Amino acid sequence: MDWAGDTMDVVDTITGEVVKAILFVAVLPFSGLMFCRAHADMKSPAWLDAHVQAFAFFGGVTQIVVPDNPTTSTHQTHKGDAERVVNARYQQFADHYQTAIVPARVKKPRDKAAAANAVNVVNKRVIGYLEDNVFTTLGELNAAIEERVREINRDIRRADDTTRWSDSTPKSESC
Repeated sequence: MDWAGDTMDVVDTITGEVVKAILFVAVLPFSGLMFCRAHADMKSPAWLDAHVQAFAFFGGVTQIVVPDNPTTSTHQTHKGDAERVVNARYQQFADHYQTAIVPARVKKPRDKAAAANAVNVVNKRVIGYLEDNVFTTLGELNAAIEERVREINRDIRRADDTTRWSDSTPKSESC
């Protein structure tokens, strides 16, 4: 699970103010099944809400969640620290959902390959596809994102003629 680096604009129709929406991305690494949702910020409530929505989308809670070390989930590391420590609020969330939080190790690309690939797909096939559209609410943006993600998961065929959706077994994977 991670925040996508790129943002999308949401324009207030009355004031013309542009708000940058941040995209949360979750992926089941074996099937590649993706979830994506826009949020107004990257604060802890949005991070946790995005997880709940991802679990609902995947049809269950994974045994292990591997966040790509956002500051909303772990304490900052200091020189000499062996690993990042999950913050108390995120740990309470994990305890409630009976899942383990295992932050990706710093400088270990194999821990974050699935998330990095999913973020890349979102940047190209969601943000790139929708960037010329004008969205006036997060709800409108999320509806468009949901449609794109549905196409990515269900319609785009791989070389072996499977899709991310047909190849997924959500309850047996970890994010």
